[in-house]
Amino acid sequence: MKLGIDVQNAISWFAHALIAGKLGPDDSRYSRDQLFLKHPGIVGQAMAIFLYRLEMDEDGRVLNHEEAEDRVRQYIEWKEFGVKPEPPFGNEELGIR
Repeated sequence: MKLGIDVQNAISWFAHALIAGKLGPDDSRYSRDQLFLKHPGIVGQAMAIFLYRLEMDEDGRVLNHEEAEDRVRQYIEWKEFGVKPEPPFGNEELGIR
């Protein structure tokens, strides 16, 4: 089974927001570069968290795009500024098996 267009769009929009700096410390290119250099695995980890959080209905429509992005925002703030997320990230959410 292929992913539906709604899920494809959610992943595409999320990737764009992450790379464009809409989920990072601010919107400046310098800040994003520094974040990605300081934490080289942050993009992959952010994608794993987003996909873990993403929920769909039985027709394949995404139900919680903003909530999944907010959780990624918490992850970035935790990595960059030490702001503890609530609830804390579990191994499964972080993709650690």
